[in-house]
Amino acid sequence: MRHARLILAGCLLLGACAAPRLTVRPAPDTGFRIAAPVDAPSAWQLATRGDFARAESRLDSDTLAHGLIDLCHARFTAAEWSFREVLDSGADSAQRSLAYVGLEALLLNQERYASLESLELRAAREHLEYDSTNRFVAEALNRLGRMEIEAGRSKTSRKLKLSPVGVPTVRASANGRPEQDFWLDTGASMNVVTASFARAHGIRIISEKTGAAGTSTRRKVSFRMGVIDSLRLGPLVLRNVPVIILRDRDLTFRLLFITLLKIDAIIGWPVISRFVTTLDYPKRKLTLEAPAPTNENGTRGSGVRGFGPEPRNPPAPEPQNLFFAGQPYVPIAVDSSGPLNFILDTGASVSMITRAGLDKLVSAPALASGLGCIGGAGGGDAGRLKAVRNARFTVAGQELYPVSLSVHELPREGLAVTPDGVLGEDVLRNFRVVVNAADGRLTLEK
Repeated sequence: MRHARLILAGCLLLGACAAPRLTVRPAPDTGFRIAAPVDAPSAWQLATRGDFARAESRLDSDTLAHGLIDLCHARFTAAEWSFREVLDSGADSAQRSLAYVGLEALLLNQERYASLESLELRAAREHLEYDSTNRFVAEALNRLGRMEIEAGRSKTSRKLKLSPVGVPTVRASANGRPEQDFWLDTGASMNVVTASFARAHGIRIISEKTGAAGTSTRRKVSFRMGVIDSLRLGPLVLRNVPVIILRDRDLTFRLLFITLLKIDAIIGWPVISRFVTTLDYPKRKLTLEAPAPTNENGTRGSGVRGFGPEPRNPPAPEPQNLFFAGQPYVPIAVDSSGPLNFILDTGASVSMITRAGLDKLVSAPALASGLGCIGGAGGGDAGRLKAVRNARFTVAGQELYPVSLSVHELPREGLAVTPDGVLGEDVLRNFRVVVNAADGRLTLEK
């Protein structure tokens, strides 16, 4: 969702059908390509479409394109400089609004809430792509401050369970209350609880204001900002954990008068991204490991500070394949077309492709149609869904076949890069999934 953009669960809950058994093999050592756009856009337009290779070939003095490419390569200082230069320049409103969105994503991901609040004040004054909810959330986060992590050791493992729709969950205790199931959702840009969960677990309201945010189903839901003073996962304790509080009905999914699914609490990207997070689907095990500190030479050691010596000859870092631009993105190839930029969404039970993603495929896919249901915060829709059947899917060095991709449009607002699709549980459940946001890497181990 948005904060209006900065906020909610991008979880797509129910799929059209069960995926067939996949064949997994190492990705072929071959280059991929995507269809050229029918128009002749500038470098910054190519970059916001996620066509970074063509954007880099046209860079010249396109400051916004530089910023978007730097953001996606985790060169945050350079990206921030470029975005601020565009905001201070005489660029047109489209470029300045996009620079604002990119800078907003960067500051939120770095928990730089004072700078984020200043940015939202500026956006309001200058009538950029702005929603008053953005300022409300930034103010609340700035008053709250950064989340703190306490750990008795560098690594914590917990039992992983799967929800009725296959989304991973873990037991955790909020404010010393009995443990409850929390969904683990990389597609949720904030942590989420329901109003009844907040009351039962002593979650403090930190703002009396109410915001309204769009969802993946394009419905609006209202929310308030709260904080979990202490969230415990085994020996690991997180303090000062921000959450948004939704009405129970917005996370309850019914068919006629039958409740199909109810979600009470979601651990989202703000927590998952602070660790090297391993979701071992086959063994049903969650591991959270503090990332190694960055050395003076920019490389990372073997463990957190105080947990062992740094290696004398650290290995060369692996290429990045995970970046954050309002959502965590992973490059994907579909039927040898790519890279396409899919949102990494462990809260989605099915993988999907958008119209933008379809337009990038070199050859037009055959689309099938069938009955299904798409759900998200605020409700769901049932009806006939289109899908790409039997696609060859290449992600993080693995090739999978056959993969079914439902065709579904995602909100574009508040995202610096247009999403080409969603990488969901139907693909991820075949692997031991390692999400290393600090190093910009997704690993899938058979």
